[in-house]
Amino acid sequence: MKQFVIRFFHATVFALCSFFNKKTNHNPNKILFYSDLGFRDNVKALFDYIIENNLNEKYTIVCATNDYKQFTSMQLQHVTFKNKWWGFWEYFSAGNVFYCFGRIPILPGKNQNVVQLWHGSPLKAASKKMLEKNLSDKLFFTHIIASSDFFVDVLSQWFSFPKEKIFVCGQPRNDKLFKQSHYNLGEYEKLILWLPTFRNSSQMGHDSSQNQILPIFQENEFKELNDFLKQLNVKIIVKLHPVQNIDNYNLVDLENFILLSNDEFTKREMDLYLLCSQADAMITDYSSIYFDYLLLNRPIAFTEDDIENYSSQRGFSVKNQDECKPGFRIKTKQDFYQFVTDIVTEKDDYKIERKNVNSWANTYTDNKSSERVLKLVGISK
Repeated sequence: MKQFVIRFFHATVFALCSFFNKKTNHNPNKILFYSDLGFRDNVKALFDYIIENNLNEKYTIVCATNDYKQFTSMQLQHVTFKNKWWGFWEYFSAGNVFYCFGRIPILPGKNQNVVQLWHGSPLKAASKKMLEKNLSDKLFFTHIIASSDFFVDVLSQWFSFPKEKIFVCGQPRNDKLFKQSHYNLGEYEKLILWLPTFRNSSQMGHDSSQNQILPIFQENEFKELNDFLKQLNVKIIVKLHPVQNIDNYNLVDLENFILLSNDEFTKREMDLYLLCSQADAMITDYSSIYFDYLLLNRPIAFTEDDIENYSSQRGFSVKNQDECKPGFRIKTKQDFYQFVTDIVTEKDDYKIERKNVNSWANTYTDNKSSERVLKLVGISK
């Protein structure tokens, strides 16, 4: 029934909107950023680059997002934040449109650039919700951005999109990895950033039998972990995935172990990629963010205590995913403690493997991805 309704709207309302948009002149000096899962990730990174380089003096910028109220206090020339529903209206006049989460199901006009930046290099299989949204065989983008040729095939399949329209520019968010970050996190010898992907998410139509917030550790074991970290003067910050269900979540803010929901992380006004640049190591599982972190060639560990269950329920978009993960494997608490100890003693057995994976995962290893994306669509000073 749901798919029927989607197809009906595509065939009627959005078809008429597409017809109208094809006949409309679009302002080449107007930029629309659209996101229905928060103003963050690649759209926010590209926006930040535009502001840092004073491009808003030339271009009118509209940011249509579901969390627009968090940004309305910004007093920036030619910049407006609006509810995501206003994005539909603004779409008809914007010469340049950028997505990262969600899209407006209206076909681009003849003089309109509509760019899908996406939010990472695909490792996990596409979610059910995403596949439902991409039922149409119409091309709602003029460009899709990839990190390397390796991911072009996956993105082409996901979006039913011609490979020749997928451009290797790198992820705009990765530019921030090359900036110096100095968040005041107290005293520590080593900082480890733990970024688990979601197991349960009503937003993404994915339910897992795993009820705990984190892999490896139960909530009643967090104090034990904190005591271990304190002995080694190591600090771990856990940032939960934005779509992770947190109904049973309680803020954990111990001295050396801090667990934050995405909302808590945002309230602290922290940028994930600036924090990545500050971290000495990363722990993740099936999140593609480690492809980005490879640019820094710092130690990475992968929790795999539920890999069989995750693989059967969600799956992976790349073949031989095990060969794509150059790092320490954690399946038990003892494995976890060993990785932390290795970070303190600076034992690192995966430098060569990380370089090898990075060589095909990231074509560009600089801080100019945003610049390449804007050049692709002709946005300049």
